[in-house]
Amino acid sequence: MRKYEAVDLMKLYSLGSNNGWNDMLTDCQNKRDINRLARLKYQIQAGMDDLAKNRLNSSEMSMWFLRLIRSIDLTAKKIIKLRNPFPQDNPLIAKDYVYLSALKTKRDQELMAFLAKSSY
Repeated sequence: MRKYEAVDLMKLYSLGSNNGWNDMLTDCQNKRDINRLARLKYQIQAGMDDLAKNRLNSSEMSMWFLRLIRSIDLTAKKIIKLRNPFPQDNPLIAKDYVYLSALKTKRDQELMAFLAKSSY
């Protein structure tokens, strides 16, 4: 039983555009909506599973699928970084601070929770 309905990747590939995809990722980043990204990642993975079951996954579709997943993961990392900032993020002042492991650990935990929540 799936948590969310699968996305039809063939339809998304043929009718979608890079501008629309990038606008959606930017919107999620601006709103810091990591839950939407997690749901979307799950739906895309479920859609790829459907394609694989029907043997419609060509190498071109697989590469496109990986690009989608990678862009979602990078956007999620940016959101987590915005939610949990610490001085070492700014290279101009990073040398003045020692490594802040507690904040880094919190960031890593939030990223791991995202990956667990969005996995198919």
